[in-house]
Amino acid sequence: MNRTLFSLLLGASLALASTAYAQRQTPRSHDAPAAPTQRFDFDNDEVEGHMAGAPGEDITSTAKVKHSSLIKLRQEFDRELVASAERL
Repeated sequence: MNRTLFSLLLGASLALASTAYAQRQTPRSHDAPAAPTQRFDFDNDEVEGHMAGAPGEDITSTAKVKHSSLIKLRQEFDRELVASAERL
């Protein structure tokens, strides 16, 4: 019952939501005047401010350094394995 009701509501909401996208947009009138351009003049005024950001300084660094692997492979592993098997 709950699953059927949920499916019905989900289907109805998807169907109604898609009709808004299917409607044609009304074309804009080419005869409408353009919005006036605003001009701000700060010639005689002293404008002060600061840059918004985190306080502190930028830290620059050099290129990444390639480190050697911390895992060392044992060169004598095969001989140790054979010796271990012979002891059994």
